[in-house]
Amino acid sequence: MGLHHELGEVAMRHLGAHDEAIKSFGNVMSMRPNHGEALSALEEYFASDDDAFTKPVATILEPVYEVHGRWHDLIACLDAQAEGAEGAERAELRERVADIYLKETGEPERSFGAWGTLFGEEPGHERAQVELATLADALGMWPELIDLYEGALGKAGEASEDLEREHLFTLAAMYTDRVERYDEAKGAYFRVLEKDAGSERALDGLEALYTSTDRWGEMIEVYDRKRALYEADEAKVEELQFKKALVYEQMLGEPAAAADVLAEVLAHDPENMQALVMQGRLFRVTERWAELGESLREVLALTEGEEEKRGVLHQLGEVHELHLEEPQAALDIYDSVLAEDRYRDETMGACLLYTSPSP
Repeated sequence: MGLHHELGEVAMRHLGAHDEAIKSFGNVMSMRPNHGEALSALEEYFASDDDAFTKPVATILEPVYEVHGRWHDLIACLDAQAEGAEGAERAELRERVADIYLKETGEPERSFGAWGTLFGEEPGHERAQVELATLADALGMWPELIDLYEGALGKAGEASEDLEREHLFTLAAMYTDRVERYDEAKGAYFRVLEKDAGSERALDGLEALYTSTDRWGEMIEVYDRKRALYEADEAKVEELQFKKALVYEQMLGEPAAAADVLAEVLAHDPENMQALVMQGRLFRVTERWAELGESLREVLALTEGEEEKRGVLHQLGEVHELHLEEPQAALDIYDSVLAEDRYRDETMGACLLYTSPSP
């Protein structure tokens, strides 16, 4: 061991044979890890920042520092080795650094930084994504994690469009749930749609975002995009049109626009009772009495129960009587009801208004 040390000193101090010197000092450390002079010589090489020396010296010093619990020195060695490594080897070294910061030195912020370095190098690294999210939640570092994901987008795109799309969805979720930056969340979803206009997941995300933030005007665009996507699926298109009509009526206060949407439904399905009933309510609100009368006649033609039919006829009679100022038409309708049921009080009373003698 003494001879190895002497050879190392001669090679280092007098011959400039640094590779031989490092090898000799390494032999000494393998036999006696606490050999102070050999350790000092190797640390001198490591501190020189000469790339020709740092990696081989770091490989020698790594187990020494680990045994003695010199964690920051060990991290420096691992970082030096990672700089010259690639792929799985580099990722493993970065993981070790992140774990040491968290588990040995108690520095979670630096652990986050180490995972961030790995994520920047390999945007698809699954453990890095999980650990970063865990630390961001514990430390309140969501803005920093968002910056990492934004910075990784270009790199992810080079490797995989699917990966970039997943990162955009992750960004949208963080913008929405963690930092409440809703415009940025919207932007993330639209960046997905720029690459994949038919992304149901992006459109669903926008629908949820607009619902939670009361962006009802923008919701109409989402429903229109979805309708174009589902054009061949009549049931889905119909469901979207009803949603759109409800938004117009209840959220935007535009009953006329809602009625127009329902007219589109009925153009494809004239016997859609739900659309007819809903449209009739809207005609009543907007005082479109003639159109309400036509709508009620359509409902009447589709109504099967006798009691239900009488109810529709009574509504129709009221429209003619009170709003269209057509008493004869109203009387004819009331008479048709009475022909079926002479004891219906409401209809009888309305009819009597026209049959009672003048005083």
